[in-house]
Amino acid sequence: TSGTYTFTSPNIAGCDSVATLNLTINAPSTGDTTAIACDSLQWYGTWYNATGAYTDTLTAANGCDSVVTLNLTITPTEDATFSYDTTNYCTIGTDPTPTVTGTSGGTFSSGTGLTIDASTGAIDLSASTAGTYTVEYITSSNQCADTSTVSVTVEACADNDGDGIPDHID
Repeated sequence: TSGTYTFTSPNIAGCDSVATLNLTINAPSTGDTTAIACDSLQWYGTWYNATGAYTDTLTAANGCDSVVTLNLTITPTEDATFSYDTTNYCTIGTDPTPTVTGTSGGTFSSGTGLTIDASTGAIDLSASTAGTYTVEYITSSNQCADTSTVSVTVEACADNDGDGIPDHID
């Protein structure tokens, strides 16, 4: 307990010797941090890559120990890898659907002129305008979502015989 304490004892000559102690006990500092991170997190100079509770002891401004705790949740980063069979298509060709090799269940989008199904990534070639487009896939709206893009070119190809197959491969 903080306070002033006096101790009296005889010295070597047999006289009383009085010692006074003014004692101040400072309260320790503590702190908690809760964090959610993708793959890893650096905290007070140390990298952590697993979910758990971690402590570190620092020196507070008053010179006392300050014990801090990190309550960490690690979530892996999602993977937005996807591809189409090729990058060039004819407006009269078969509608392509991408292959998602990363995290499935995301959303596809593109600029004006390319008609694309947001949930499957299938391109409606006959409803699209000729041009080069960037197709974007985002895995989710989560903190650790990933995004990737693929360039796709849609061309107006001739089909003079009307069989639905472009003349250049017919």
